[in-house]
Amino acid sequence: MFLSRWVFASAAQWSTTSRWHSLPELYGGTGAHRRWVNVPVLAFYGYISYGLYLVHDWIAGVYYTLLARFAPGLLPNLDFAKICLAIVVIAAVSTGVAYLSRVTYEEFFLRRKPGAQRAQAARRAAVSA
Repeated sequence: MFLSRWVFASAAQWSTTSRWHSLPELYGGTGAHRRWVNVPVLAFYGYISYGLYLVHDWIAGVYYTLLARFAPGLLPNLDFAKICLAIVVIAAVSTGVAYLSRVTYEEFFLRRKPGAQRAQAARRAAVSA
């Protein structure tokens, strides 16, 4: 009983505080400090974010399956260096696959949406400004 109340209280506290932590980020993207958040790397990851969301878990599963089969000594069992290696490899492969997905598969469908040319022109204008 105590544990369930503690978990509920933690979740409730997180949900109420998580709403307010995003206000500085929202202001930072439009205010005087926008140069700190309008970084090309963040724009790139925003561009591929949906594909990255879709593929990262699949890439991690493939990575761990291949390691278990072909190189079990590289499995990250509480070894910091192996954990870092796994993060770097999974992030790099996921980023590449998500980018390829965006420029080939997703763009094909996004171009067919009504008003896609106007939205693309507006994005180009916002990026160049």
